[in-house]
Amino acid sequence: MKEVWAKAKQNQEILHLKNFQAPEIEWGDILNFVYTLAKIPDKKMIDRSIKEGGVAFGSAILTNSGYFWFEENNLFPIFKGVEELMEKVNGTNSGKDCIHYLGQPGRCTCDQQWHIQTLRFVIGGSNVSSHNDPNDVLYWQILGTSYWKMNNDKEYMLEPGDLLYFNKEDSHALRQDGPRAGIIIDDIKQRRKSL
Repeated sequence: MKEVWAKAKQNQEILHLKNFQAPEIEWGDILNFVYTLAKIPDKKMIDRSIKEGGVAFGSAILTNSGYFWFEENNLFPIFKGVEELMEKVNGTNSGKDCIHYLGQPGRCTCDQQWHIQTLRFVIGGSNVSSHNDPNDVLYWQILGTSYWKMNNDKEYMLEPGDLLYFNKEDSHALRQDGPRAGIIIDDIKQRRKSL
């Protein structure tokens, strides 16, 4: 897959890979994840919720626009199929032993391009206005359906199992017609440069 991402980057392509990997994650798994994080006190998340709006519940923030914000990125022990997903997108191993996921000090030194940023869980039909991310992104749709309008032009409908790749230069807006969940995966080397 590394060649696929490199070619798409070079050609400034957006890739919509239908049925990339069927999710083994159900709504109960997502709700349990949110509930578990909500029970863990986190002053940093409380401060962030005050600054950005929304309400903090332990280590989770429910934003004013109806989506949950998490800092948790080590999803390997929590959700079935995540290790296999990351093996596919990196074209080798999952990178699950990287210090990025283990909460150890220092920066990632593994050779994997793609790392999980977080899970995105949206309760209702909220919209995200057009914006650019500071790095190239993969988005894996787990549950629900989302509609991604890329560069104010073409729209992609993502269903469970679909994977969307886009470059940091691609603006995107999205909407859904009900609850949705997905995993944001990004190019960690680009993310480090943007911080």
